[in-house]
Parts: sequence; structure tokens; C-alpha cells
Amino acid sequence: MVQNKHDGGWTPPKGHLHRTNESAMNAAKRETHEEVGLKEETGYRMHQSEPIYSCSYYDKKRHRNKVSTYFLAEYVPDAEIRLQKRELQKFAWLSAQEAVERMGYDEMTKLIEHAEREIAKKGVLPPLPPSPSASSFSSSSSSTGEVKVGVD
Repeated sequence: MVQNKHDGGWTPPKGHLHRTNESAMNAAKRETHEEVGLKEETGYRMHQSEPIYSCSYYDKKRHRNKVSTYFLAEYVPDAEIRLQKRELQKFAWLSAQEAVERMGYDEMTKLIEHAEREIAKKGVLPPLPPSPSASSFSSSSSSTGEVKVGVD
């Protein structure tokens, strides 16, 4: 999970489509690289091309309807997390319960529930890598974990 500098909110790495022809999955991959420095195969592995969760809502700030789409990926052990310092202030590996508590949105709770079901289908729930200290902007980890990447 990453914490936004602007409002302090916690979410999986996510962002917007940059082009009308950019797929949700390609945008999720691009945003994951931009926000936390992870690239597919060297930082995470996508095991499915279909999203695990999508939700629609009205964005009060931008006065428009939005659709957020989330994919599940597996973190590659020892991949270095490098936060985009302009927008983000922290990252943390969290249990499902901790993620729900930090995010505080109903839709994010549903996302975590969907992610847990997908992970359970695989038959294993890998241990979480250690989280960095509050002031750290990069970290290395030696265990595996799940990464939820999203696009809105």
C-alpha cells in the first residue's frame, strides 16, 4: 500500500489511463512502475490478465463518473521499492485487515475481500515482506507478497 502526500490516504498503487487506447492492464503496469519502481517480471508477476475487481463511482472533485479496475500480482522477492516522492510519502506491506483499516473506503474493503478470495484460490498466502520505517523511501525485501495494482 502507498500513502498519498496530498490527502494522507492509503491505496494500492494506481492512476489514470494516459491515452484513450491504453488498456487498464497496461496502465496498471505503468502506474506500478511510476509509483513504486517495480517492473513486470523483475518486480512482480501477473498471473492473470483479467482484473480481480472493478468499481464505479462519482468523483466529486472532478464532477464525473469513474471506473477503477484492479489486478493482482505477485511481488518478486528482493525487488526494490522506490517511491515516487512527488506524490507519495510512505509504503507498507499490510495484512488484509490492516489494509482495510488504513484505507477506510467501502470499495477498498470490497477490493481486499476480492483479493483474498483470489489468493485463497491459489492455495497459499505468502508472508508479507517487512515494511520500511516511516521515513524510508526505498526498501529491499527477501520474502514474497501480493501486490494489488489499480487504475482509475
